[in-house]
Amino acid sequence: AQFTVTSSPGIPPQMADYAVEKLGHLAQHERSPILFGEVKLTLEPNPARERPAKAEGVFDVNGVPVRAHVAAHDLT
Repeated sequence: AQFTVTSSPGIPPQMADYAVEKLGHLAQHERSPILFGEVKLTLEPNPARERPAKAEGVFDVNGVPVRAHVAAHDLT
């Protein structure tokens, strides 16, 4: 599968590699082939936000579009 990761300014470049690694691990456990995936990483600069790190993805799972998103304290 081909995965594309984009990130907002201020996110370390190694986070894109980390995201691709995790997506590859996920793809190994999916029965249907993941043909393509696009993920966007963002980190809100507001310290008052409980979960400022977000990952949003769109995946082509054997021709079916699947969207996913998660928010957390940090990107890992």
